[in-house]
Amino acid sequence: MNRFGLAVLTAASLLLTTSYVQADYLEVSRTANLRDQPASAANWVSQLAPGAVLRLLENDETNGYYHAAPYSGGQAGWIYRTFVRRWAGDPDNAPESTSPLMAPPTREPSAGGADASAFAIPNCPPEGNPSPRGPNYHELISLNEAKNRMRAPLDSELHPLALSAIMAQGDDRDRWNNSMAVEVEGYVVLDTSGGKETCNCKNVAEKYHDTHIELTQGPDDQELPMIVEVTPEWRGYMGQFGKDWSTDGLRSQIERHWVRVRGWMLFDSEHVGNSENTNPDGSNLWRRTAWEIHPVTDIEVKSDGTWISLAGGSH
Repeated sequence: MNRFGLAVLTAASLLLTTSYVQADYLEVSRTANLRDQPASAANWVSQLAPGAVLRLLENDETNGYYHAAPYSGGQAGWIYRTFVRRWAGDPDNAPESTSPLMAPPTREPSAGGADASAFAIPNCPPEGNPSPRGPNYHELISLNEAKNRMRAPLDSELHPLALSAIMAQGDDRDRWNNSMAVEVEGYVVLDTSGGKETCNCKNVAEKYHDTHIELTQGPDDQELPMIVEVTPEWRGYMGQFGKDWSTDGLRSQIERHWVRVRGWMLFDSEHVGNSENTNPDGSNLWRRTAWEIHPVTDIEVKSDGTWISLAGGSH
């Protein structure tokens, strides 16, 4: 083959290679916001449901965001990397999405949809890092994704719940569900670091540990507490507004105080054996229920009869 023929063949090979890379596509792994700029404060273009497929418009990320357009049609935008899985190949060969583009939200994040997706733990996906050889691997994947939720509930989604109802005796596995957004008032008896966990990829840095907050029904309540948890993502989100949601920072603000917390309900199946309601005869009981608020997305503390918000942004 002469040099001209070799050059043509080489150019064709490079073109095919480039086209293949540029044909990578994204699959949304959990409800996510497509934004008009690669920033958490940017406006929402649309909301995407799990399973939606997007064409990747640029190979490289910008601030952790992919530039992409919905495969089903619609305006292009930016989506944060932790909300998608990237696949090599042509999206035309991808299975048709069973979860099409959802309608744009009627309210901006400032009305109650705060988004902590820009503050993910580095190199830690939403599912964390449970062992694939573990007996509960798939259960832990789902559980960790729920723990690492990045969107705050809208006001219209919140269900006020009495702590006494959550703490009521009896097997409570099916009492609530993980998609409930709730508001609960309680008295904080302890605020402590949760340590290394698979949901946080067993990170050794304390700033990437959850904060465990124990709630009771009052300062004289001797019953086992309910656990609510602040995650590193929401700690980072609040930090941009100058709010200290570190474990030590929260301890100084809320321990031995009444609080009002908002966030997502979660049944932490890892602690069924530690919960009185699901294991009443257990020997290592340190909580009343395996139900938590996890993650906590908003906190108010009562001081001199007045509720004071510890959250940044608009909630």
